[in-house]
Amino acid sequence: SMEGEKMDKAKKAVARLVENLKTGDRMGLVSYSEFASLDTSPSEMSDSAKRRFIGRVNHLIPGGATNMGDGIRTGANALASIKQIGRPARVVLISDGLANRGPTSLGALRALATNALANGVAVTTIGVGTDFNEADQLFFDQIVEEAIRDESLRQAAEVNPLDKFQLLFIQVLES
Repeated sequence: SMEGEKMDKAKKAVARLVENLKTGDRMGLVSYSEFASLDTSPSEMSDSAKRRFIGRVNHLIPGGATNMGDGIRTGANALASIKQIGRPARVVLISDGLANRGPTSLGALRALATNALANGVAVTTIGVGTDFNEADQLFFDQIVEEAIRDESLRQAAEVNPLDKFQLLFIQVLES
């Protein structure tokens, strides 16, 4: 379901984010379809690391399934192992919201995100396209608390069209 324009926009947004990272920032990559895979462990970004990371992102292909739960779990576990005091840890889940493998219910996904947060890892989701189902409510619920306190985040969360995806992605990660 992430074929075509959705995947292209997601890749471009990730590339833009990576290009704007500062030396010493850390980033990892988890892809998910039937199951999640830690494609690149969180590591410090340098110019050469950024090029390799973007190359890895550009080689991602849709797999036909969407196991958001395994994506959350894998990302949170990767970050929990390298957390540093005073540095934020955040899983950014990019999805069209069509969870069809693993935990798919709102309650199960909410429990995974809540567990990650209890372990110091926030979960933010960026929706791609307009194919959302009730599981997407989990992710919008999570940012409501922050949005109440942060007007710019609230405005970013309200923007969902594909042509605004890159802006939303950057704004959420920079906050």
